[in-house]
Amino acid sequence: MSSLKKTESCAESTKSTTSTIATMKSKAKAIATKLKGHPPKKDAKNPSHIQTMATIWSLKS
Repeated sequence: MSSLKKTESCAESTKSTTSTIATMKSKAKAIATKLKGHPPKKDAKNPSHIQTMATIWSLKS
C-alpha cells in the first residue's frame, strides 16, 4: 500500500515539474519574440541587454 502512495506522489511531482518546464519554455519564447523586434547590442552599457540577461538568469535558477 505504501509503495502505491509513493508512486502517486512521484507521479504528482513529475506532473508539476513538467508544467514548470512548459511555463519556462513559453516564457523563453516570449523573451525570444521580444528580442527579435529589438536585437540587443553587445554593449554591456545597454540597459535592455542587461535586463534581458537578468531575466534569462532568473529563469535558469
